[in-house]
Amino acid sequence: MRVVSVKAAQKVLMITAISGLSLFTTACQLTPTKKTAAVQTPVLAQESQSGNGPDEGSASDAVQSPTAHQASPAAADAAPSYSPLEKRFLAKAEAAFRKGNFFYPTHDNAFDRFNAVLLLNPDNQQAKAGLQAILLRYTTVTRESIGEGRLSSAKSYLQELEEFYPDQPLVKKLRRQFNEKQKTMYRPKEQIMKAEKHLDYEEIKLSGTALGDRSKAVVEALSSIAQRLQSTDESILIFARSDKEGRWIYKQMKQAVNDYRIRGDIRISSTPRIRILPPL
Repeated sequence: MRVVSVKAAQKVLMITAISGLSLFTTACQLTPTKKTAAVQTPVLAQESQSGNGPDEGSASDAVQSPTAHQASPAAADAAPSYSPLEKRFLAKAEAAFRKGNFFYPTHDNAFDRFNAVLLLNPDNQQAKAGLQAILLRYTTVTRESIGEGRLSSAKSYLQELEEFYPDQPLVKKLRRQFNEKQKTMYRPKEQIMKAEKHLDYEEIKLSGTALGDRSKAVVEALSSIAQRLQSTDESILIFARSDKEGRWIYKQMKQAVNDYRIRGDIRISSTPRIRILPPL
């Protein structure tokens, strides 16, 4: 029987313990390595498919590609999708707008239709744009009517704007412009009638046929009268067969003298003519 010294036995036990510890440590180190490899597999697969190594940054590019992982700008700017009911109301609103049915007839006009869409979806930008388009259309014709001295038309447009867009600063501004124009452009009709009764006047007849044709000759005649008014500051009465014809006559005269204010009034008569009165 082989006898082993105590020192030799201790040495064998120490070597065995060290070996066991080393094996355990190695096993512990191998486990996370396998997990890491599993997590990184998709990136590695992208590298292998692209043919570029990690040093070329292909894995990073693949992760950050907008087509693969982010919404493209085109997708972000795409038109919003509306519900079928919204689309139907929008179609009816736009049809009414194209017909010029901005506020009337009741329940079948562009204003009510666009507002119905906003009841369904308060963020519907198309409906908001439609209401803004109606506002701009009406404010444009109102401003033109004020500028051309067609105060009866301007007043009618303003009343509708104030009813449907009561809080719009633009509408309030137009009201101030209208009031100013009313004060400065026309004197009260009573003064014109007084001048007509007690003072001599001159009348220039206009050809009904030429007016109907909007001929060049009648435009030149009106331009000549307007230039006379500008130099003498006389006032006029426009006699026309309709309000539309009277406004057209006034417009031609106004265009001939630019910013000069032609003072006068329009009256309906079967005989078109212009009565020139002394300055008011």
